[in-house]
Formats: sequence, C-alpha cells, structure tokens
Amino acid sequence: MDIFYIKAVSLGDLEKVLISHDGAGPGNGWFLDKIVIKYKEGEEAQEVVFPCNRY
Repeated sequence: MDIFYIKAVSLGDLEKVLISHDGAGPGNGWFLDKIVIKYKEGEEAQEVVFPCNRY
C-alpha cells in the first residue's frame, strides 16, 4: 500500500481530485481503495473519505 501525505495551506472548498497514471511499464495496473482528505476546521480535525474501489 502506498500512502501520500501532502501538507498545504487552506485553499478553500475542494472541487475536484484527479487520480491517474500513464499506463507505462510492466505491471502498470493498480487498485485505488479510497481517498482520505484530512483538514482542520478551527481547532477541530475533520476527515472526509471517498471510497473508490477501482482498478
């Protein structure tokens, strides 16, 4: 499993997430289980989960 963490300043409302690959190389397929977005709203930590379940 690969996990990527990206820290950033608040950019406002999330409108779109694009996940892709170029299909190059042997064994290039992969499975995307879910996308998890974590952020702080004031002092409250929030988490939104987008289930994908796609190859």
